[in-house]
Amino acid sequence: MNEHKFNILYVDDELSNLTTFKATFKWDYNIFLAQSGVEGIKTLGEEDIHLVVTDQRMPGMTGCEFLKKVKEDYPDAIRMILTAYADVNIVMTATNECGIYQFLTKPWTEDVLKHSIERGLETYRLRRENRQLVKDLNEANEKLKHENSYLREEIKQDHDFDNLLTKSEKFQNVLSQIEKVANTKSTVLIRGESGTGKELLARAIHSISNRSQYPIVKVNCAALPTELIESELFGHEK
Repeated sequence: MNEHKFNILYVDDELSNLTTFKATFKWDYNIFLAQSGVEGIKTLGEEDIHLVVTDQRMPGMTGCEFLKKVKEDYPDAIRMILTAYADVNIVMTATNECGIYQFLTKPWTEDVLKHSIERGLETYRLRRENRQLVKDLNEANEKLKHENSYLREEIKQDHDFDNLLTKSEKFQNVLSQIEKVANTKSTVLIRGESGTGKELLARAIHSISNRSQYPIVKVNCAALPTELIESELFGHEK
């Protein structure tokens, strides 16, 4: 079985019809055959079927009854029905209850059925791509929500010199040094006892630097093993 081909299930109680269908489409698709609706449901439970084609008049379970079950349990599969005995009631049932993609009459011709299958599988492909697109958009939106939440938190915590109040001459000198170093590429080491405002100063430097449009990244060095801290902060080569 070719994993790059679409999988088609054809259900018909006449063996000759199954043989003809497989011989016609086996080069373009992975073909699965079933001689009854019950057998078809079993195949659907075992294989990832993309499109289902079924005869209408079959013993035990009609094509409409089978496709109604397919719609309930495998709604993504494209559903098509073939019959030599088309009437208004069958068409209405197939359309309203089974959600069929197309209703075709027997005897089918290769060109007509091939074209219908191609269009049905294109519809399946587009639906699948749309679902993936919606999934990707939802994930992107969730990521943006987290980023916006982070940025809002950063804005709340952002500090510049207006938040640094002091009467200390020594601290005034510190602020003066900060203004000089903020827009350079120099590495700044801030030392002090716990609770003296080291992170406050770091945020002040970041807020007036030419990198203020980027987030400030905090790393708890105390949580890093001594032998790994260098590679964690600066990277390493094997």
